Amino acid sequence: MTPSEPQSNPIHPAVVVDAVTFDEFGPVIQHLSVGLLDYIGQLTLITPAPDARKLSLGPVQIISHRPAHWLWGLRDFQSILEELRKNPPDLIHAVSSRSYPLSVRLAFEMKLPLLLHIRSGTDLRIASHLRGKLRPAISTPSEPLYRAAQSLHLADEPLLALIRPGLLTEQSPSCFESPNRVPTLLCMSPFNKSSGVDRLIRAVKTLVDEGQSLMLFLLAQGPWERRLRRLVESEKLIQYVTFAPPPNWSVAIKAADLYVVPAPSDSVDTRLLYALADGIAAVTCAMPNCDFMIHEKTGLICEQPTPAALAENIRRLLKNRPLAQQLARNAIEHCRQYHSLSGMAERTASLYRAILQTHT
Repeated sequence: MTPSEPQSNPIHPAVVVDAVTFDEFGPVIQHLSVGLLDYIGQLTLITPAPDARKLSLGPVQIISHRPAHWLWGLRDFQSILEELRKNPPDLIHAVSSRSYPLSVRLAFEMKLPLLLHIRSGTDLRIASHLRGKLRPAISTPSEPLYRAAQSLHLADEPLLALIRPGLLTEQSPSCFESPNRVPTLLCMSPFNKSSGVDRLIRAVKTLVDEGQSLMLFLLAQGPWERRLRRLVESEKLIQYVTFAPPPNWSVAIKAADLYVVPAPSDSVDTRLLYALADGIAAVTCAMPNCDFMIHEKTGLICEQPTPAALAENIRRLLKNRPLAQQLARNAIEHCRQYHSLSGMAERTASLYRAILQTHT
């Protein structure tokens, strides 16, 4: 089916998105919501994220609710259910494991088919535990997660689908555009024990001591912020490192030369993908489920998550700007080929139709 073809059987999905995932995945959800309207009849978005209200127009309905916490109970659920029953959807679509509990309850209560999107190893493990109770359809954003879901027999085709995030791409690399500008490093990893931001700070210390000119922007929040600020002070890096709360991250990425992910991760990092699509060179640690991050082709991947390895790869791109721009050029082409907006919307709509065809 193409957007120009008539919608003989319009579909109405209810997409459930928690606040954290909306923040990380927001632009993709926005593109998906708009793109899907060419293929389906209407869409309901269930989320506590206040920014989601911007998407409420025409056939896109927003059901807002309080963020889930330990006091979140029957009254909150009944409120969502009552609102949803005013215009019942055809299926429930959970975007990450944080939204699985609410999605499962809604699907059970309304006797609707369920679609679970798996974005990480954590999502995969949780979805596998649900397998005995439910038979949901499964979508994944990357080939490694697709193969993992397949090996666990979470679902069979056509109810198992690879749907890569769709996004807009730049025409050419934007990193190191100005030879006279101080190189800008950007990291948006949260300030916690496992995010590796402390290792990145120590890597920057090594580079600064070597005489490298750079600025590091840490745009995040978290319980380790005070500790990381003390580390910056003790290493005498105050003039080189800037802390700031996370802004509109899709805008912040465009101002960077290098995007750094200083710790291994088993999730599909949407911000990293956007950086690649925007023509920013990237240095990361191992990210096995991010099949768009290819060593020496779309970016550089550190063999070990250490300050020395981070410094080595950042140094390499700072000293070899043509290499950085070539990697960024390759990444743009990769995103253009595998992460189109139309492909994401079309494959999602096709999966919705397959779900409804098999649901009894």
